[in-house]
Amino acid sequence: MAIEVRNLKGVWKLKSYNKKTDSLYEERLINYLNVFSNLFDIAKNTHEFEFICTLIRGFHILEPGWDPWETTQEIFGCMARLAQKTRDFKTNLHLHLWLYGHIIEASEPYEILANLIRICSGERFCGNNFPDIKKGKRIIPQTAAEKINKLEQMAVDINMVDWILPLKDVFDRNLRNAIFHADYSLYADKVRLVKQKSEYSLDKIRGIMLKGGAYYQAIVTIFNYHIGTYNKPKIVPVHKNFGTHPNENAAIIIRKGYGLIGFKDNWTTEELRKGYMPYMWGRFHKYELERLNKDLSLTVLPSDKIKKANNLLKLCPKFSRKYVIKRLKHKL
Repeated sequence: MAIEVRNLKGVWKLKSYNKKTDSLYEERLINYLNVFSNLFDIAKNTHEFEFICTLIRGFHILEPGWDPWETTQEIFGCMARLAQKTRDFKTNLHLHLWLYGHIIEASEPYEILANLIRICSGERFCGNNFPDIKKGKRIIPQTAAEKINKLEQMAVDINMVDWILPLKDVFDRNLRNAIFHADYSLYADKVRLVKQKSEYSLDKIRGIMLKGGAYYQAIVTIFNYHIGTYNKPKIVPVHKNFGTHPNENAAIIIRKGYGLIGFKDNWTTEELRKGYMPYMWGRFHKYELERLNKDLSLTVLPSDKIKKANNLLKLCPKFSRKYVIKRLKHKL
């Protein structure tokens, strides 16, 4: 796997290469990184507070265990490692097809991109850019194709259609439908899409898989990069329609070794005495929220104890894990 770095001019390049990494993957990864990076940068420069809301992905306090995007990142890593270890050709191909389907269906990247485009067009962060729609008597979620079409129209409206080209490059409607409706078969060196009565060569499938992986990696890389850039306390002006007082600011909340996890009001003690309403939004562990509620001036939290505990558990023999978990629960 190549290692991505961003230079001082904001351009993404590959710092090192793995000889096994496909040239098509590397080419698409750099292209997607720089296309999406431009979108992130313009959104941040347009209104940083709304950009921060997009990175937090919410206007309220979100507890651990309710984040599908976090799970998607875990799944991608697990499935990719499993596929590398799987020598049986058909099993390996099935795994890659399912992984492609998950990447295409993952909702959060579409929400992130939609909010970035909204900010660039002067609008505000929205928690649900793709609400369920009514079709006949049913209320159903929007499909990936419908979301991509809406994103394209949003980009066209502000003359920035280039931002959506990676999605159109990656998305294959027929293959997506065949995967999720179990409507494909493997025969010789072909993937057959039964309903469409068509065949995809292995080279074509491989190209689609590589582009899908590059799209996913680009979104994750840039998103996490911007999360990590918030590594020091910072005060940012809130949006005029968010604030309740003139010249209102918010203080960002960071976790050491990670970056941005939330924001809170920046009221002084005197302002709080006057009745100014305190607020706080973000994604916190339970122990972090307890600390923040005890100390209203706190904006820098220690490194992730849960992550450290999970890394410790990986090193423990199976027979001792229950005991270690009990001990850790008392400390967290």
